[in-house]
Amino acid sequence: KLGCLRGAIKSGFLGNLADFAIALAPFVTTKKFASYERSIRIRVISEDVNFPKAAIPKQVCSLLESIMSQEAHVAFTLTWAYTARVADILKLRTQNLRLAKGSASDGLGTVLTKFVEGKGVSARSQAFSVASRIPLAHWTKVRDYIASRNEFKYLWSANTRARVQREMASIAKKRGLELRSFRRGGLQTLASSGVATPVLLHFSHHSDAKMLNRYLDWAWHNAQQHVETTQVSGLLWQTKPVASST
Repeated sequence: KLGCLRGAIKSGFLGNLADFAIALAPFVTTKKFASYERSIRIRVISEDVNFPKAAIPKQVCSLLESIMSQEAHVAFTLTWAYTARVADILKLRTQNLRLAKGSASDGLGTVLTKFVEGKGVSARSQAFSVASRIPLAHWTKVRDYIASRNEFKYLWSANTRARVQREMASIAKKRGLELRSFRRGGLQTLASSGVATPVLLHFSHHSDAKMLNRYLDWAWHNAQQHVETTQVSGLLWQTKPVASST
């Protein structure tokens, strides 16, 4: 319940949070606190959330075809492939990526990546791995870039990350997108394809389904129910109307 007072906590006027919590303890059991907590909940629900415009697969493919910089191309490819935060992608360590080429008929290559740094790792309180399949044309560029960085600890050195991120932001802006658009768009694409919530969480880097649903902007509706209803509702447009008797 103390967490509901995050507005006060974030304001910075608290000199010692521990002392404040002890002083507040007798208050949290009162009806007045329950009313206060309820009012906070109502206000939070009514607040507009500043979600980025979601990128769609067609936009991503068009963008990747036009990028000249290898550094930005690989960063965008992995961002979409893992529906990850750009900042987390730029902190990937070279030794933590493994590649496997698929068959020619398959047209896809696999990249297994272990995340050991970034916000996603902090949210989970541990490192985690995700495998994703990438079209061979882009998979080859990822492979070649990894090979060029084989002697280095990171795929992108610390002094180049800011430059690459600015380049990516500029490329996205020209298409009416922002960097967060790719992560959100990727997750929505997976969710709309019928991917179950537990699997989505492997990609989303969120700590629980509640946070994922909020990010998908489906906080008012269970994500799995959303997938099921959107799939079934398509039948509405395939059913022939019954002839009227009048």
